[in-house]
Amino acid sequence: MSSTNEHWRRDKHGFVNTLALDRTPLEGPRPLHGVPGAIVTRDPNHGAETLLVDVPAGWSHAFDGVEASLELFVMSGKLTVEGQQVGASGYVHLPQGCGGGELSTESGFVAYAFWNPNAPAFPPPHTTNRVTTLAAEPEIPTIRGGHG
Repeated sequence: MSSTNEHWRRDKHGFVNTLALDRTPLEGPRPLHGVPGAIVTRDPNHGAETLLVDVPAGWSHAFDGVEASLELFVMSGKLTVEGQQVGASGYVHLPQGCGGGELSTESGFVAYAFWNPNAPAFPPPHTTNRVTTLAAEPEIPTIRGGHG
């Protein structure tokens, strides 16, 4: 693969319009296998990937949480996780070793997916599945006199 096609390499920094990447059926990770998507970044040494996924209507998957942690940041559409539905600005974290969860969508959704095998996490109940939206999170000042 030539360097111009290796936008996903984490050791080569650059700017990529991720929404313009061609989406083809993904070969992995298992929860997203076959879903149209694009690799944004990949770490071939550890198996970690950042993906842009375009999940079709009617998709569902029972994720067990054994292989890796899965995070999804929903850009459009709606995703349901264990009965909780999130739309645009929705965030889902299913940590490795915490039981996973049932994922589904009636309408389809576009999201950034973060797949992190063997990312350290505390065992439950200290680390649990998380489903939230940006609007539900409190605003925490991070710079004196600023907001965000």
